[in-house]
Amino acid sequence: MKDHTNSAQRREVLRRAGIVPILLLLVLTGVVSGCGSLLVSAKGASIVEGRRIPIETGAEQSGHHQAADLLIKYQYRVTGNTLDMWGSIRLSSSLQMNFTTLRSFNLQLLVADSQGVILTTRNIAGATFRRTEDELTFRDAFTLPNGAQTMAFAYRGIATEGGGSQGRRRAGDGGGGETTFFDFPVVR
Repeated sequence: MKDHTNSAQRREVLRRAGIVPILLLLVLTGVVSGCGSLLVSAKGASIVEGRRIPIETGAEQSGHHQAADLLIKYQYRVTGNTLDMWGSIRLSSSLQMNFTTLRSFNLQLLVADSQGVILTTRNIAGATFRRTEDELTFRDAFTLPNGAQTMAFAYRGIATEGGGSQGRRRAGDGGGGETTFFDFPVVR
């Protein structure tokens, strides 16, 4: 009888051990797919020519970045080697008209040298389960790496139709649709 109990316990341990790697794989798959843009390293690559924004020191600077999917209005000041940046993000009217919920969003600042070679990246804004018509705001301060001369914005988001506690269905909305939008102005 004792051998039978030990045998049953061993089978149970093996069964659970077999499930653990599968659960771990599922969790990691979810993390990778949800944060894919965060896992792609841009360090050492270059910002696309024409997308580089000069980093000016001294007085407060302001500007905007108009992309197909959104408008970023930003201000920044460099004091010593610290960059303090703040601003707002508004999704395009196309995204607002066709999708009700911003399921996830991440905005990165790519910081590069005078030749556009990326020295570091910084996640400066993120959002989950917001309405697409909401204006997003951000503020971040961090130490610039030596040689930082230019910057650019990169982003990735997922917008969905209707449903959920934050989404509102619009007339004719069948629900369930989604789109992934992104801009990663990097070349290797």
